[in-house]
Amino acid sequence: MKRFMVGLLGFVLVWLANAPATWLSLILQYASGGHLHLANESGTIWNGAAEVNWQEEATVIPWPGRVEWQLHPVWGGVTVALHQAGAVSRLEGVARWRWGEWQWQPGEAQCPVALLRGLGSPFSTLRPTGSLSLRWGAGRWEGSRMSLWTVDVIWRQAGTRLAPLSPLGDYRVRLTGQKDGMHLVLTTIQGPLQLSGEGGEVQGNFRFSGRAWADPVAKTVLAGFLSILGKPDGEGVHLEWNR
Repeated sequence: MKRFMVGLLGFVLVWLANAPATWLSLILQYASGGHLHLANESGTIWNGAAEVNWQEEATVIPWPGRVEWQLHPVWGGVTVALHQAGAVSRLEGVARWRWGEWQWQPGEAQCPVALLRGLGSPFSTLRPTGSLSLRWGAGRWEGSRMSLWTVDVIWRQAGTRLAPLSPLGDYRVRLTGQKDGMHLVLTTIQGPLQLSGEGGEVQGNFRFSGRAWADPVAKTVLAGFLSILGKPDGEGVHLEWNR
């Protein structure tokens, strides 16, 4: 009986060590509510690669290239490493799950601006262009409690098919997470279209309020576009986004 149990344990360990990467695809689909999908998976659940797609209703937004991952079991948890190097995108990050707590280290990514369309309105209408980069600091999530974390999203050479002028500028969005929710601050780095505002979670809903206005030299050209963005507010327009 003892030999049988040892043999069975060995079989289970070997089986788990060679679990296919498609298992991770099923796990991610379930955890993301059906939004995150992997395609053309290769390797195992521990060491593999796949194409990554985000689906929002009928819209499928692909991450260019293939994302590689390495999962390493540690005492009480698992360490996750993500990597992707390519001409149009990059993803570097390390996270650890241990005893019901997620911890992650600083990382960065360069990703297609089309991913913004996955947020829905107004990005699905604007169909933004440009380049998008993300940088995040160390953080921790324990159950429903979150320690302080920060993500900087830089949108460079921002543009949209609705604007008569391109590019509109470079912008920074700083996301700060705390135990009581998330806070967002939008600032303009440079450009003819000036954007500013703040937002955060209110009773489970996200609300953003800000302003948009044009530099004097672009005021006439961007007048029509500003009227699309929001309601008149002094020299500019008021921005409002609820989700």
